[in-house]
Amino acid sequence: MTKDFLISNYGSEINPGRGIWFWRGVEFTPADTVTVTGLFGGHTGSPAWVALYESDGSRTATSLLASASVTDDRRAFHSIDDTTIEEGNNYILAQGSENSGNGHYRADLGDISQDRLISDYTGVLRWGSGDTSRPIDSQGGSRSSNEMPDIGIRYDSITTRPTEPEALLKLTVDGSIEELPFYSINDVQNDELRAHIGGDTLAADLVPPSRVDRSDMRVHTPQNGTMAWREERKEVIRQTINVKTDSVSNDGSSNHYWRGYTFTLNKSITIRRLIGSHTGGTYNVALYRWNSGDNPEEVLTSGTIGSGRFVATSVSNVTLQPGERYLIAQARESSGSHKEVTQLNPSEIVSKYSVIESWGPRSGNSWRWTDNGSPTVPLSESFSGESSARPHLGFDFK
Repeated sequence: MTKDFLISNYGSEINPGRGIWFWRGVEFTPADTVTVTGLFGGHTGSPAWVALYESDGSRTATSLLASASVTDDRRAFHSIDDTTIEEGNNYILAQGSENSGNGHYRADLGDISQDRLISDYTGVLRWGSGDTSRPIDSQGGSRSSNEMPDIGIRYDSITTRPTEPEALLKLTVDGSIEELPFYSINDVQNDELRAHIGGDTLAADLVPPSRVDRSDMRVHTPQNGTMAWREERKEVIRQTINVKTDSVSNDGSSNHYWRGYTFTLNKSITIRRLIGSHTGGTYNVALYRWNSGDNPEEVLTSGTIGSGRFVATSVSNVTLQPGERYLIAQARESSGSHKEVTQLNPSEIVSKYSVIESWGPRSGNSWRWTDNGSPTVPLSESFSGESSARPHLGFDFK
């Protein structure tokens, strides 16, 4: 199934912006691997282009994947050769011109993570004028939302599906939907499943599938012949969710020693990428097991990140379990300071991310050690309690 993602789906349209003709766009991470078949854009003059790039996760385009010339028509669709974008990687979607006096058709950026395609995003990004090579030549900076072109992509429906749904939905003849807790067929006996979803009478109570919007559902028929629908909710479809400490940006000016947060889980997850934030130089970000004492017991995985906010580094898959306490932390290897959050509420983190059981310190500060350098430092260096330096940290998981 083909789907469209457009900036204006999540914010109001704005009239063409005379004088706003430089390259503008958004960096994003897809929630799954999809095939892009077209780009949307609109500009009041020519030459102008809408383009899709690979990016380094720090607002810099690294290579051009596809582009199209843009006409004087808002949200015009332009076909491109099929282009695959992969779950967990970073991309930039942008539009620009080399001709002054014209302008983008624009839209407020809004919260585009509501779209099932978008796992994470940063914008609005701004570059100078020129052809499609311009976003590759320089880093984009965050700007005000009213400079965002109303651009988008057309893509084939998400290909990766979860193996287990979150709920069974019983559909009745009057069109109502009753949500039932889900039990895996592999985990219960057939008789128990039949009793749970209504036994032999359920099939007769179902409305025909043609009367149900199936865009986000798929049918499942147990061995006993009864029928139920299973819902594929957005959180499950994504499989990868970015856990971040806050969205408030404040560049630290002096803190660079190891700082981080502890957390426990209520389910098993697999870590795929670690996320850190700093102002320059080279930083290490690491994940530890830390169940007791003043120092973590072991480094589970680590990576090196360049400067920027929410910069990700891929790591070998590491599975974390409920019942264990973990630490995520970062420190500089050479120069730079933490990018910090101005405030942090652990209870909000627990409420926002369903897999998080607890977050520490409870005060909303970070844990600190009195040195920087390699990820082994917190294993042996002096632990010195809490710090008000709260770095942006997080991880991607499935």
